[in-house]
Amino acid sequence: MKKHHIARKKNRKKIIEDSWNLDSSFCNWIIPRLKQLRDKSIGYPGCLDITCKYQGTISKEFVDTNNLNEYFNLDEDEPGSIAWKKILSEMITGFEEYSEKSYKVDFDYSKTKKSLHFFKLFFRHLWD
Repeated sequence: MKKHHIARKKNRKKIIEDSWNLDSSFCNWIIPRLKQLRDKSIGYPGCLDITCKYQGTISKEFVDTNNLNEYFNLDEDEPGSIAWKKILSEMITGFEEYSEKSYKVDFDYSKTKKSLHFFKLFFRHLWD
């Protein structure tokens, strides 16, 4: 067999293994990292000001207010770090739900959609 043919075969196998069931694999990869960020984080995104009003646009389809105090039922004097932990928990819940139940025919994607919306909004802030 020619060398380039063997190399192509190896690459093809790697691609199939790396992309098979990628949605579930990603959920299993991201969940423990989001939990660690939630449990060990010492900061929170600057776009959450002290009153937890998100300085951007949250889709009304998922959250009916930009005031995260209202959405998460927080007191007005609670810091943004509390809202950040709740946002991370919301993401975790959706990814866990998807990971555990998405294979079912009657799976309700509403929690996952909301989680992915938060994931999209705060993607650049997933660091500590």
